[in-house]
Amino acid sequence: DVTGWHNSSSSNTSDISTRWIKALTVLSVALTVNVIILTVYIFIWTEPKGAETVSNIFNQASSSAWAPLPDSQQVLTSIAFGSCNSQYMPQAHWDTLAKFNPDLVVLTGDNVYGDCQNETCATLKQAYDDWAAHPSFAGAKSILPIVATLDDHDYGQGDCHADNPYKGLAKKMFLDFFDIQDERRTRKD
Repeated sequence: DVTGWHNSSSSNTSDISTRWIKALTVLSVALTVNVIILTVYIFIWTEPKGAETVSNIFNQASSSAWAPLPDSQQVLTSIAFGSCNSQYMPQAHWDTLAKFNPDLVVLTGDNVYGDCQNETCATLKQAYDDWAAHPSFAGAKSILPIVATLDDHDYGQGDCHADNPYKGLAKKMFLDFFDIQDERRTRKD
């Protein structure tokens, strides 16, 4: 083998392993630094600009109406997926998403983080209220068609199971928040 990658010599194999480890370490550090820089950029420098963008893009930022879903005959050419949206964090990603203007946004769970501590689920209710109060989200939901599904935190507890005592109330809050008015309201599961 000309490249030396398949040489059976243990010394050469050790050198190759060392080179791979070094290369992966450098790549990991570079990716980590880029993620940190991007995170700092998004959460520190874009939030004030994001607020300006909201006022420019969204004239009805306080609107509580949801954008209508696409017609069933419409061919969808762009679909955006999202999950793990913390209502405690800046929501500038909604401004960016609105600029891309996808045909549909699919939220795949952990839409908010507010685990139920008792039968009122006040923390989960507050999480939805806090999210709804973000101008970027309020504007985006008025122009972007959004569908959503539940994950563990949406059911009122992180890493919950079928025996979660709050899942019924948490599901009702989810359906209310996303203004879902169909057969899911009467399903028992």
